[in-house]
Amino acid sequence: MKRKNLLITTIGKLDCAPSWLTKDRNFDVALIYYPDIIEKAVKNKLEELSDYLFFESGFKYAVLKKVLMEHTELRDYSFFWMPDDDVEIVNGTTNMLFNYAEEYQLELCQPSTTKKNISWKIVRQNRFCELRYTNYVEVMCPLFSKNALELALDSFSYTSSGWGLDFYWSKIINRSIAIIDRIKVYHTKKIQLDGGTLYQKLLAETGKEPHQELDEMIEKYNLIPVPKEVGRIYKKGSFLFYLYKIIFNKILIEKRER
Repeated sequence: MKRKNLLITTIGKLDCAPSWLTKDRNFDVALIYYPDIIEKAVKNKLEELSDYLFFESGFKYAVLKKVLMEHTELRDYSFFWMPDDDVEIVNGTTNMLFNYAEEYQLELCQPSTTKKNISWKIVRQNRFCELRYTNYVEVMCPLFSKNALELALDSFSYTSSGWGLDFYWSKIINRSIAIIDRIKVYHTKKIQLDGGTLYQKLLAETGKEPHQELDEMIEKYNLIPVPKEVGRIYKKGSFLFYLYKIIFNKILIEKRER
């Protein structure tokens, strides 16, 4: 029986995938295996984990676009989560992520992250909040509503690296965007801006580096690459503690300056 949400992503290794999946899940799973060669044991495991399985080489978002355009039935879900294959859920569940998106009627969102291996501080978990409304969601693990996906899908091939897509999505969707602090993920792979496998492949195939693609997106679509919060929903009882912490820290700073 078809479920109401869809986890769909490209995958080359299976280390983090078990953290996405729980019993009694409220989502189907579509996995797109991108390495050129697959061992029988890996194929068997992928078939066990997924409701839909595809084999397609290429960069994450271009491949997602291709599969979603060719298999239109996959776009008939309420929400879509697209985590990188090196993203591990460490607090909360995928079920919770989809539930928050539905409860708060979010168009574009993501779980918060640990402090390690991230590009923007804004995505780090704020333990006082249920969620924070922002103008930004990172390409690492975005969740789209059905409406937001239709708006953004064509852009999935605008860059190969994915750089610049996140700022573009925020511009065209422009409402109900949030980072969900109740759920936290860990980006297990260290960010390598000077020679990681992805960027070597990008340079070999396009002659460009990620920052060049970002600059081109900014110029072409007049993007403002400045992530910021625009609102918060605090956990019950945490707002007063949050204020106390701010005041206490201010007092300590003033004492040190005397």
